[in-house]
Parts: sequence; structure tokens; C-alpha cells
Amino acid sequence: MFEKQTKAIKYVQGMAHETEQMHQEIEADIDELKRQIMELDDYDEVVNSEEYHAALERERTRPLASVSLEYKPFLEIWRDAQKAIEGDVSIYDILDNDGVKEWSKRIEEHVRDFNKEYSLDLWDYAIAGSCGLVAAMIDCFCVAAPMKSSTTKFTTPVDGVFNRAVQKAFNAMLPPDYSHQLSKSFSIGSADTSAKTKSSLLSYVGKLTPYNHRMKELSHDPILGFIIGAKDVINSTCTIVENGKLTVYHSIKPNAFEGNFFHAMGQMFGHLASDINAPSAKGNRGMGLPAPFMGLFGMLDNVELNGQSIGKNIEYMYVKGYDMRHFVATSIPLVLMEIFLRVGYIVKE
Repeated sequence: MFEKQTKAIKYVQGMAHETEQMHQEIEADIDELKRQIMELDDYDEVVNSEEYHAALERERTRPLASVSLEYKPFLEIWRDAQKAIEGDVSIYDILDNDGVKEWSKRIEEHVRDFNKEYSLDLWDYAIAGSCGLVAAMIDCFCVAAPMKSSTTKFTTPVDGVFNRAVQKAFNAMLPPDYSHQLSKSFSIGSADTSAKTKSSLLSYVGKLTPYNHRMKELSHDPILGFIIGAKDVINSTCTIVENGKLTVYHSIKPNAFEGNFFHAMGQMFGHLASDINAPSAKGNRGMGLPAPFMGLFGMLDNVELNGQSIGKNIEYMYVKGYDMRHFVATSIPLVLMEIFLRVGYIVKE
């Protein structure tokens, strides 16, 4: 595109040069006529003669031919340029030495101004480095690995300062009795299927268990659940990640759900709230909701890293306690780092 533009500019420059040459030739002819007239010995007699004045009057009153410049649209000039000029045309073909110097000077000024405004200085490196170091230290000392959800009692304090803070916050907002009440009030039918219900609800649901079904079923994703889960509630289906791909299973007993898509989203909101901090049937901590988009890693079941399936490793992490509650605890250092960064740059400015 740039080469075609430069070729058009080169073509217009050529037309302008031809016009300039014509003007120079006309001016040269006029100057030559003036010189010849001035060299006449009887110049004064000729200029003052009646014949000369009569000739001037005839020339003054002679009608002039109508002459106008031809207008050409830009696209026509562009096409003519492609035909008239062969090969590539660079910026150096349309600028003289002074133009190239000016062009280079402007580019250098633009680069210098850009770097002055956006390049990192020592303060930038100091702020970013210190914030990253502080966040890493906070994460190291205040966030602990999760405790095994299937064997840890619900009331057992978890390890880690932030882990315990998150545990207390969720226990205060969603205590077990309230989670149970929400679960009964916001049932989603086939979209919440495990080994205990698959024989009566779905024709076939793979290897869903009470331990992993919230991760495998995309209806329990904290973000995707509002879309996929709502669709499953309306259509009496269950969308899971199986063998590295998304699979939709239909329920043998359709849900008795009446309402539109937004009603289904509200149903999903209540159900997700009931599952995020719900204890297991044995009174243990239980597997809460997975972290956002965690279930999609099941599509990497057939992808191996160091001889191990990525999808299976993610599922193992979830069963061992890396759920939404632990995700919130690990996000606190990142939030603090973002705050430190913004405060640092406010101070710098």
C-alpha cells in the first residue's frame, strides 16, 4: 500500500515538473523577445508609431482561447501512476536530500518523544521490582497450600493467614445451614449430576463423581455457569468436558423448569452460591466451586507434560483443595500488588 502511494506521489511530481519546465520555456521566450525589442535601434519610433498602437489594440481585443487545467480524480491518478511508472518507488525517490534530512529528523523527534513518554526509567523498574518482591513475600508467608477437602472437617481452621481469612468470610456469608437451604431452593436438575443420580437422570455421563462433578460440569463454573448452566437448566441437559472435548448429555427425565433465560441465570446464581462453601455429606470441608475456567482444562486430557496428562493434573489439584475458596486466597497478593503499583505511580507522578 505504501509503495503504491509513493508511486502516485512520484507520478504527480513528474507532471508538476513538466508544467514547471513549460513555464520556464515560456518565460525564456518572453525574455528573449524583450531583449530583441530593446536592441532595436528605432525602438522609440516603433513604440510611438500609430501602427504599433494599432497592433496592440488588435491584440488586446482579440478573444482568448478558453484554457483550463484538466481535473483528475485521485483514483485515476493512482491508476495512471501504476501504468506510467514501473518497479518500486521508495521515499528516497520522491524526496531530495533536504527532504530526506527533514523526514529523518521528524522520525527521530517522534521516536524520542515516544520513548520519553512511554519508556521505563529507574523509578519504573524500582516500583515494579519492589511491588513484585513484596507480593511474592506476602504470598510465601500468608498463603498456604490447601488442606484435603475430602478429609478435613468443615470446622477445622485451614493453614495460612489469607486462607483462614477467606474461610472465616465464606463461613460468615454462607454457613452450612444457609448453603443447604439455597441448594433446596435453587435446584438445577440435570445440570447438577453425579454418580448417585446418573442412572435416573442421564443416559450416560462418563466418570462423574461427588468429588469431581462440579469441576467437570461447566454449569458449576463461576463465570461460564451463568451461560452454559442456564442453557442446561432450560434444555434439561448436562454439559461436561469429556475425552478432551465438550459433550452435551440429555436427561431421561426433563426438568420441570418454567421461565426464560434470565430466570435460569437467577436459578444458577442461587445454586452456585449454595455450592461455593457447602460441606460434604460427611461434614468435611468438601469440594466447592472450581476456579473460573478451571473445568476447561479437561480439554487437555490428551495433552501430556513430562509424561502426565495436564487435564488429569488439574482435576487432581481440584480434588486436593484447589477450589474457588483457595483461588480467592491466592488472589489477595495479586490485588495487593496492583494496589501497591498504582500507589507507587501516583507518588511518582
